[in-house]
Amino acid sequence: MHDYARLINAVAKADATMPPEWDTDKALKFVEQVVIRANNDPLLFADICDNALYGIHVPSIRCIIRLGILNGLRRPEDADEERVNEIYHNLVSEIECLPDDARKRRCDNFIWYQGRVWLSRSGRYKEAAENEEEEIRYAARPAEQAISAFLAHLYQLWHLLSTSSTHEAISKQVEELKEYLPQLQAAVKGTDLEVQWGVADGPIHLLEAMFLADQMDDGLLAANLQLLHDRRDSNQIPPVFHAWIDIFDAVSQVRHNSTDTAVALLNTMLHRESRSYVAAVVRLALARIYRDCGLHAYKEYIKIVPAPNCHMIAAVAAKELAAL
Repeated sequence: MHDYARLINAVAKADATMPPEWDTDKALKFVEQVVIRANNDPLLFADICDNALYGIHVPSIRCIIRLGILNGLRRPEDADEERVNEIYHNLVSEIECLPDDARKRRCDNFIWYQGRVWLSRSGRYKEAAENEEEEIRYAARPAEQAISAFLAHLYQLWHLLSTSSTHEAISKQVEELKEYLPQLQAAVKGTDLEVQWGVADGPIHLLEAMFLADQMDDGLLAANLQLLHDRRDSNQIPPVFHAWIDIFDAVSQVRHNSTDTAVALLNTMLHRESRSYVAAVVRLALARIYRDCGLHAYKEYIKIVPAPNCHMIAAVAAKELAAL
C-alpha cells in the first residue's frame, strides 16, 4: 500500500470527527494537494484512494474516499467515461442513503461539484452554470458560496462563447467576472481555500476568460502576470496551470510589440504539449496573431476541433474563422 494510502486509511479508521473539521476529508485534501495539484498525477491519486478503502466500513467515510477516486479518474483527457459515469451514479445513490448530517452534506456538495466539472468537460456549460447557481444556496461556508458564484459566472461565459451570442452579451459577462474576482478573493481570505482560489485558480480563470473572449484587459494582465510568475516560483501554482502562464506571457509579448518572440514561445509549447485543451488554446493564440498580422490564420483555426474540454474553444475558433 502506498504511504499516502496508509495515511488516509489510518486517519479514516480512527475518525470520529465531523465537517468542517472532518479528519478523513482533511487527509484527502492534503494528499490531493501533493499528488494532483503539485505533481499532476490524478490516476495515482485515484489508486491511492482505492487502496485507502481497505478495512473501512463506515458508509460516510467510504463515500468521501470513493469521491477521491472519482476526483482522480475524471481528470485525464482520455478519462474512461463509462467507468467515471458508473462511479458517479453509484455514489449519488450511496450518498442519498447516508444519515442526514454534516458528513452527508459535505459528500453531497462534493459529488455535485464533480458533476458540474464533468458537464463542463462535455460542453454542457449552461447546465454546469445552473447547477453552480443552485449550489450557492446549499454551500456550507461563505468561501464555498463565493467559489460557486464565480464558477457560475465562468460557465455562463463559456456557454455564451460556445453559442451564437452577441458581442455585447459576452462583454457584459466578462465585466461581471472581473468585478466578481475581488469578492471571491475576499471570501476565501484566511481559509484553507485561499491559496487554491484566491492565489491560483481565480486569477488564472479570469485571465483565461478574457483571453478566450478576445477581450484581454492590459491592466489586469500586467497586474497579475508577475504575481503569477512569483507564485509559480514559490510552488503556489499547480503544474496544470503553468502552460496558461506561458500563454499569458505570449499575449503580453504581442502587446509589447514582440510578436516574433510570442510566436516562438507558442510554437515551442505546441511541440511539447500533449494536452488537447492546452494545444487548442495555443493554436487559438497563434491564429489570432496571424490574423492580426494579415497572415494565413486559417491554417491554425482549422486544426482546433471539438474534444473533451475543448468544445467552447472549437466554437470560438469556428466563429473567428468564419469572420476572416
